[in-house]
Amino acid sequence: MEDKAVKQMQEIATEYCTLIESDFLKEGDWLLEFERLLPALQCAVIALLPALIDKSYPMTPNFERRFELFTQLKNKLGDKDTYQMVFDATFEETLSGSLADDLTDIYCELKYGLVQLDEKMLDNEKVREHWTNGYHLHWGQHLVDAVRYIYELRVSEKI
Repeated sequence: MEDKAVKQMQEIATEYCTLIESDFLKEGDWLLEFERLLPALQCAVIALLPALIDKSYPMTPNFERRFELFTQLKNKLGDKDTYQMVFDATFEETLSGSLADDLTDIYCELKYGLVQLDEKMLDNEKVREHWTNGYHLHWGQHLVDAVRYIYELRVSEKI
């Protein structure tokens, strides 16, 4: 059963990473693809549960590639990149987020697991742990924020 769940996650993660790596930046309505993929990605990672959460889970991002991708996405999104998250009454300020940051961080986490599987550096169980730990400790919040913001863009007819 776990292998089936890992396979499903691998397929959705591959689709997500392929979209990020593609020439989608030249196409219109590309955010609609993320609107469709992000909930599927969340369902796939939830299907990998239960997993023990390792709070010492190491992130191993390629900072140069991450910055390149972030910059590319930020430029494409333009004024649609930044969104308001919450109002913090303690500091009397509104906190903001970045859709480019959300999409980039999700990509980096997923891509790491895919490379590990493809190069057989980690087995299914270790990649499952990587994805679920990353989801719980980092990229899950980015996913939820991105879904919420893309929804807001759609209902306000900005995409």
